[in-house]
Amino acid sequence: MVESCIIIALICLLLAGFFQLSQLYAAKETSLHASFRGARARTVGFNDFMISKATMVGMIPNAGPMTFPDNAGGPLGQMAIERGRIPLYLSADWHMLDGILQYEDWESVNCSYSGDAGLTFRFAVSQDMPLRYFTAIFGAFYEGDTMPVGASVEMDDHALLYLE
Repeated sequence: MVESCIIIALICLLLAGFFQLSQLYAAKETSLHASFRGARARTVGFNDFMISKATMVGMIPNAGPMTFPDNAGGPLGQMAIERGRIPLYLSADWHMLDGILQYEDWESVNCSYSGDAGLTFRFAVSQDMPLRYFTAIFGAFYEGDTMPVGASVEMDDHALLYLE
């Protein structure tokens, strides 16, 4: 009986680790998607504010729970709200953004791009992803409550060729 309890505890620890690793892998893939969205916005000549909004929309799956507007309809209700509000968010001015969409972890998202006046630039997105699941178990192996997740892409910048 004692051996069974020890084995079951170890198996639960292993499964919890795999679950958290799958969450971190999905967060990394979402960061890669957001970096492509931001890089594309940069290559077509959008300004920094529009690039930031496009990147933030790409990071919605990593953004945590929706804090505004209130969502009482579960995941399907949230999807319906997002379908209507994302176009508004992308077309809004900076002072209107908090009244359209807000998520718990958007403040931890950072985007940056670098490049010279040439035709190549690098776009990076990073976030301190909170470890939400099984924090008591992971506290034994990892001292922080967030894990840095990010991705970067390198693209050709053709906007200078077409825009004046």
